[in-house]
Amino acid sequence: LTDEQIRRITEIHNKISSKILDRKAQINILNRKIKSYIKVKNINAIRSTLVHIARIKLEISFLDIVEYIKTMEILTDRQRRLLENLIGW
Repeated sequence: LTDEQIRRITEIHNKISSKILDRKAQINILNRKIKSYIKVKNINAIRSTLVHIARIKLEISFLDIVEYIKTMEILTDRQRRLLENLIGW
């Protein structure tokens, strides 16, 4: 990789990682809420919170894919092939 590629890939990674960390923090908060809902047997709140967690996990998966695609755009054809072979996508 060139210095410029490394810089751009690092920039992408840092931006996406920040978003992912934020989503994971949201999940932790929601998991704590679920525990309190379980104690008071609030089934509707449990279900709603689980759906919310599932949506956030979907966002995290999407962000991972976005990072992969943006990284691939920076690479040369040869580098792309090597990366694809390495990770199996």
